Amino acid sequence: ETNLVLWRKIDEYHFDREFLPWAMTISKYQILARIRDQNRERCLLDSGLVEQLADEVESQANQFESAQQALRLCMKSLTEDVQQLLHRRYSGSESIQALADSVQRSTSAVKVSLMRARRRLAECITRRLAMEERV
Repeated sequence: ETNLVLWRKIDEYHFDREFLPWAMTISKYQILARIRDQNRERCLLDSGLVEQLADEVESQANQFESAQQALRLCMKSLTEDVQQLLHRRYSGSESIQALADSVQRSTSAVKVSLMRARRRLAECITRRLAMEERV
């Protein structure tokens, strides 16, 4: 039902704004309208609780978007070889053994490379998110 409302209201969306907060606001109002309608029959959920939940979901979604953006930027700081290794392992679901065979390295060496790359990404993301919070 909410997806249909989003499609009907797509003309109201301004593409210079973030999509997710706009969609979350519409979703929140859809839920509140549903509760209001159900409250006419009987009380199922407190609208204050729904407001709190909607705010929390929106906050989590914004944090997730920030983390994704930080990940994209941090990936660019890695060498092309390391980016490819991460992509093949996690997007392509390639096994460690297959990766090791293709790059002519031991499985241990590939595991260490992946571990170091993940650590660098985690540190970079943490720094970027901390800088974002200060702004």
